[in-house]
Amino acid sequence: MTTLPTTTPPSSCGSALTTTGGNSPPPTTGVPSYMGVVVASKITKNGSTINGDSVHIIVAKVNPGYAPNPSSYGTRSIIATFC
Repeated sequence: MTTLPTTTPPSSCGSALTTTGGNSPPPTTGVPSYMGVVVASKITKNGSTINGDSVHIIVAKVNPGYAPNPSSYGTRSIIATFC
């Protein structure tokens, strides 16, 4: 499992990440106006193990229009890119 950077801007990206899958929770009722997002270039799943990488970290400004249902998705504007 990788950890998120502790400095701003991050000193490096490119760490491998590993996690396990699970049941999807219901959609959240709200999202923050700005949030950090880890961007992967490759994600794979083998059994219950999910592997990937973290090639960028972006700061996203969430655009209006998100609705808490699976058929509605949020959009964003990228404010900053690290790494």
